[in-house]
Order: sequence, then structure tokens, then C-alpha cells
Amino acid sequence: MKPVTITEQNPIASVGLKLVVNGPQIWDDQQAAWYLKGIEQSDYAEKLGNTLLESIGKQTQLLDIGAGAGTVSRRIMDNNARWTAIEPNTFFADYLTAHQSIWPFQLNVIQQSWQQTVTDDLAVHETSLAANTSGPLSETRDFWHWQRQLTKRLMIWILPAQTGPRGKCLSGFLPVSLHGESTGSPVQEILDALGDNYQPDQLVTVDWTFQQSFADFHAADSYFQQVFNPAGDPEKADSLTAYLASELKPAGDTLLAQAAKKSAVLIWMFN
Repeated sequence: MKPVTITEQNPIASVGLKLVVNGPQIWDDQQAAWYLKGIEQSDYAEKLGNTLLESIGKQTQLLDIGAGAGTVSRRIMDNNARWTAIEPNTFFADYLTAHQSIWPFQLNVIQQSWQQTVTDDLAVHETSLAANTSGPLSETRDFWHWQRQLTKRLMIWILPAQTGPRGKCLSGFLPVSLHGESTGSPVQEILDALGDNYQPDQLVTVDWTFQQSFADFHAADSYFQQVFNPAGDPEKADSLTAYLASELKPAGDTLLAQAAKKSAVLIWMFN
């Protein structure tokens, strides 16, 4: 098996949670906007961006698969870099397009999923990035080969790596009795699925925090009840409300929910 360099980075700030992974279903615009608000309040871009800069430096060409809002990508590209963003969600694709004339990159937005994208229609890029997209999780080997065809030098995956829940952005804010999700990092399963011949050259884990603000207690309670108690169970509703009352943190005129996250950065280096 190819040796893997594994490094651990300790958290710097005491903020936030972690991001959710785009599942096989494409988020609707409301979900995407809610996620963007939270990720911009979090230290995800700082922590992951700095880690990648230390590992690979600034990039001049980037194929960004499941680009979202380009949160990390914008941190690792040189001015005037060629940036191809594949993003199926309408909200994020529109967000990227609206910033084409503002950001200092040669940005091309392709609004479709990677499964809909024919490799022959794309140029090979020096570097490719798949950050928190479904491909590595659900179609590991097929996605690796698809991305490899479009990558000349560096190929990167960013994956959820916390041992806690990862199904929803704020699952980790709640105890297991309230979030009800299975726990455990998927990283070893992904490495096993890749097999001996496709192991990354480097694997770095990064601790960070996802953070989401709510205008008031009612807004927070409504969100958590809808997401974590959709059946409206009265006993669980009371438990959620009581937990929120004790754990939400005031921040100016808002209330904050925070959850600790960990991401794994997998890097392949080709000649």
C-alpha cells in the first residue's frame, strides 16, 4: 500500500460547527442559502484554506467539483487563476455567476452535477478539488477515476472526519438522544474502498467549527423542531426546547448554535 502522510492540526478558535456534505439529492435554494450563512460565520474557510496553502501553495488552474460558493477555492488561487466551477445547485451557481466580475479569477460556472458532466467536454486542469461533495462518499472509486481524468498534477478531496454525527449541519450541537443520527468517521471506509493502488499521498485532518446564528429563541426553536423533530413528538419537542434554552449562546442581538467538526484533506500528487 502506498504510504500516507497523516497530520493532525489542532483547533485555534472556539467557534462553530462543521458543514454538512451534499448528499445524492441537490439542496434546494433555501437550504443552500441557510448553509452559506452558517459557513460564512464559521472558521471553515480559514482553517481549511490555510491547511491547503501550507500543503500545495497558490494555484493557477482549478477544477472545483461541487463548488458551492467557492469558500475554500478562493483562498488557494492566484489572481487571474482559471477556475472551472461545477455546481448543480441553482442558488450557488447564481451566487458564483454574480461574482464573476468581482472576484479576480477567470471563472467559468457549469450548472450541473459531476455525473452529468462528460470529461471530454472539459479541459484537464493542473489542480482539482472536491470539497464535501457526494462523489467520494457514495461512488468512491468511480468518482476517483472521473476526477483523475481531468487532473494533471494535484487532486484533492475534503471529507467529513468527525466521529460525531454528520448528517445535518447542526447535529453535533445536540446530544445523541436529540439528533438521533449514527456516528463515526467515513474516512477509513473511503480509504478501504479506494484500495491499495489509489491511496492519497497525504492525509491531513483539520478541526474547525460550524456556527449558525438565529434572530431569536423562537427562530432557533422552530428550526430545530422542524429539522430534528419533524413528526412533532411532544416529549421530544419539550426536550429540544429545554436544551436550546440552556445551550444557545447570546451574541449581540442573535443566538448562536455551534458544533465541533473535523475534516480530512486527501491529496494525490501526480507527475
